[in-house]
Amino acid sequence: MQEILSGRATKLSSSACLFCKKRKRKCDGAQPCTTCIKYNNTDNCVYKSENDRRKKKYDSAHIDYLEVKADLLELHAANLIKNSSNLKGFDINSILPKRPQLTQNNDSTQLQNMTEEYTDIGALEEIVSTAWKVRQHGDKTEFYGPLSGRQGVVEDGEEEPVNPETGFLDINFTSPQFKERLLSTFEETFACYFYVSELTLDSVRSWQFPSPEPDKQLLICAIFAYASAYVRPSITSAFLQEAESSALIACKESLNENVLQGLLILSCYELGMVHDHSSWLFDAMCASQAQFMGLHLASKPIDMSTPMSLATTSPLKSALFWSIIMQDRFITTVLGRGCRIQYFRIMTPFYSPRTSPQKHDKYISELTFSFHSRLWYIHDRSTQQIYSFRADYLHNSHRQMLLEQGFSNLRALYESFPDTIMLKPDTTDKRILLLHLSYYVALLLLHRSYLIQNPKKIIQLMIKLCTSASKVAERFSELYGFNRAPYFVGYLLFQCAMFDLFILANKDRSLHEGANSRFVKFMTALSEYADVWTRGIKDIKVLDNLSQQWNVNVPILQKLRQGSQPVSDISSTENDLYGNYLDVDLDKDFANTMPVPDVYNIPMFLDSFDFDFASS
Repeated sequence: MQEILSGRATKLSSSACLFCKKRKRKCDGAQPCTTCIKYNNTDNCVYKSENDRRKKKYDSAHIDYLEVKADLLELHAANLIKNSSNLKGFDINSILPKRPQLTQNNDSTQLQNMTEEYTDIGALEEIVSTAWKVRQHGDKTEFYGPLSGRQGVVEDGEEEPVNPETGFLDINFTSPQFKERLLSTFEETFACYFYVSELTLDSVRSWQFPSPEPDKQLLICAIFAYASAYVRPSITSAFLQEAESSALIACKESLNENVLQGLLILSCYELGMVHDHSSWLFDAMCASQAQFMGLHLASKPIDMSTPMSLATTSPLKSALFWSIIMQDRFITTVLGRGCRIQYFRIMTPFYSPRTSPQKHDKYISELTFSFHSRLWYIHDRSTQQIYSFRADYLHNSHRQMLLEQGFSNLRALYESFPDTIMLKPDTTDKRILLLHLSYYVALLLLHRSYLIQNPKKIIQLMIKLCTSASKVAERFSELYGFNRAPYFVGYLLFQCAMFDLFILANKDRSLHEGANSRFVKFMTALSEYADVWTRGIKDIKVLDNLSQQWNVNVPILQKLRQGSQPVSDISSTENDLYGNYLDVDLDKDFANTMPVPDVYNIPMFLDSFDFDFASS
């Protein structure tokens, strides 16, 4: 009756209760069902569960959790056996299940030719691995996924920085001039990339500080913690501690958009500082609260066939949600974990710009944010299956289909870029530059696991992408410096540098000169980024460890290891090796950069991954 009054059709269950079945009545599957309520049989409304033959669907996040838990149990069992005095000589590997081999769905002859002609098996497995790994060193258990690029490297543990000023700093006495400096720095290094902060920054400037309202206090302190990393790192911990204490109160007493934005900024800051566990915690809090508030829901679903979907929510809520999605994709890609808000749960449309093109600066911020968030959403949706836990078991035809789908989606996204944000010889806007840098890296990650299927063509494509990325990085470094770049840029530089390091491990020496030239550009940028963000230092260490594992001698890494400047100290001999890239005409060289249509305007998917890179 309630369903009839509400205008909704009654849903029938695939398995009726015993009362309805005996009387041959329609049953809606409720507990108790409508029929039993009507005939006062609520106490006897029972079902036979074994008769329900509906296909059960399981949450993919829960499946991921179970798979990781199984790995942890195996690791725990192995440790128990290892520590048992009765089984000291026992071979643990004999009882552990074998992980899929690199050759699972690849022609063994092709793989052998790959390793003989191109590179050694260790470098190949590291660069294309689709295996998710759990490992333990010391008292820490770590979970690494394939996109992180770190699964084969033993890294240092997280270290808390020592801040001598924190002990006697009272943030309540922060001067108005210094607060304005922090807000301006935040606007320059974060808000212009995450548009929700640009929408709220004027309001934040008018707030009292310290604020008696926990949601405002959280957001202000999160902003100041992020900005002080560029201005005065020694005082960051004071703002961070205040933000963390305010977060607990705000989530409990005054959950709103300010709280979500504060958690978002804290997650971003902690990720840049390599406090991965804290960053993951804040991201999980932010994502769960966003779903609790229903920000992922809307009256109409995402339409991927149209370049711009009209939002049905307010600009602030839409910008906030897609900012959360973008950070969720950044952190899960960097750490190699599953997203907290899976793409299939997102029903709200993409953020769509509201500002008039006449307000050029704000319009560019909206456009680049809108397409940046779409890019990482599509990246996650495309790579989730390619890099899934069981990806090594996929047949080549299935893997080719997944690559083609992902490539088509990224091509459609690129073709929908308005002319205002296209890469041109005179482009100097940092937001546009970083959007295209992200785009090249997304394509790089999409194709990376297909190196074995057709190494020559995939390497050629990835070299083109890294060449374009290096020119973007060079221009950004020249105009702004990566010590003013946002926290996520280090990951983009790291992925490009890791691929060029792989090329330097390649046996085809004709590729080495170009790879050296690009690698030094990425390392220069990464060392600038490391002036602010600790993740840059860690990424350089990882690349150094990889170079030793892959038996690659790279002069730039030796200089960084010794604490030398990566560019100004390069000798003339090394300059020749790197292609003397400091003397190029930037505008002329940039004009020849592949804005990616050079790759797109060609028949990409032919038989057996036979790609043709000839210019159309």
